[in-house]
Amino acid sequence: MNPATKVLFNQYNLDHLYTGVTAFTTRTGSIIISIDTREKNWQTILKYVIAHEYHHSVWTSRNFKRKDFSVIEYLVFEGRADYFASKIFPDIKVPWTKNLNPVKEKEAWKILRDKLQLRDDNLDKILYGDGKIPYGSVYSVGYSIVSNFMMNNPQVSIMELTDMDPQGILDRSGYLGYIDSIK
Repeated sequence: MNPATKVLFNQYNLDHLYTGVTAFTTRTGSIIISIDTREKNWQTILKYVIAHEYHHSVWTSRNFKRKDFSVIEYLVFEGRADYFASKIFPDIKVPWTKNLNPVKEKEAWKILRDKLQLRDDNLDKILYGDGKIPYGSVYSVGYSIVSNFMMNNPQVSIMELTDMDPQGILDRSGYLGYIDSIK
């Protein structure tokens, strides 16, 4: 990994999210991983990240139709991948799934809920942070939506979850009741 990556995280006060491993799925069967071997625990985080990206690769092979995801599609896309990885490696705790405390999550949701159907090639400001929405909210909110869904629908398998409509996941998740209950 480029050493400047850690500097960038530090510059934006995101040290708590830096694990020494970053990755992204470019298309089905293609995952790019960067590793900073100076970071302690990178080998543990790597397993989780590979599982997360593997889920993206499987989803892409089965469901990819268009690159301009809507906000709800992207939230659930990331949430499903983290849910999958957390089931394979339940003892590995990654900082991005719990990056927001409940009050911050509710604040982010108030902004995101009105944009759920927004479809754009570049949702970075909405999903990764723009000053109003904390960086990485896509992971925390997405994981929370999917976790609530699976808690309330335990009969659904991971493969069924992988192929489900994102809006249907939100509708059946109980997330709206959960988020409304936060004071």
